[in-house]
Amino acid sequence: MLKYLLLVLLLVWLWYSPAVRRLWRPRPPEQPAQHPSAQSSDAKGPNAPGTPTGAPAHGLMVRCGHCGIHLPQNEALMGADGQRYCCEAHRQAGPASSDRAPHG
Repeated sequence: MLKYLLLVLLLVWLWYSPAVRRLWRPRPPEQPAQHPSAQSSDAKGPNAPGTPTGAPAHGLMVRCGHCGIHLPQNEALMGADGQRYCCEAHRQAGPASSDRAPHG
């Protein structure tokens, strides 16, 4: 009879033990680490009022009008034709011709 009493006491102690309860408690979602270049001192940063919390810190992704790679909008170069390019050489070369059009 004493064995069962000790077993019940052990189970009750485990149930109320903070260490064991911590293991059973669901973890809160982790905060994503911010890229160092995304931290800005102006009010247009990723934590500015009106900025959606799920929006990436680097902005929207756009496609290069010449080679078709995707890059952050704030890193793209605007061409005279209104398209965005990944580098100065592609901006000078202009849009891709039909035989080497971007995939997609």
